[in-house]
Amino acid sequence: MSHFMYYNRNDSGLEEPDCVARAISLGTGVKYNVAWNLLRLVAGDCDCDAMNVRCYSYLLEEIFDFPVRYCDDGETVEDVVGMYPNNIVIIRTDGHLTCGLYGVLNDLWDCSDMLVDRYWIAY
Repeated sequence: MSHFMYYNRNDSGLEEPDCVARAISLGTGVKYNVAWNLLRLVAGDCDCDAMNVRCYSYLLEEIFDFPVRYCDDGETVEDVVGMYPNNIVIIRTDGHLTCGLYGVLNDLWDCSDMLVDRYWIAY
């Protein structure tokens, strides 16, 4: 069973709708503002919004070279975090991106019961 820890990667400390930048920053180890800048660069190259799944998938898979796994058996965030207690995973649900660090869900809120459609194994 995974655990939840409140964690806000946003440098300003504000709780903003910036889950993509927060999760990518935490999962990759880059600073928050670096994650945002990378997202903006990829968005410009891919002609999409920085918060769009196409944009951040490209960043995670092509730039960071993280393998993607797809879920279709009703796996929850808690399930995925629990499957990788020795890894960092960046997890996508419908409308949210979050990060599991070594068996602990790190986010602004406990989204452990949300269904996962894909995730990336960072380390």
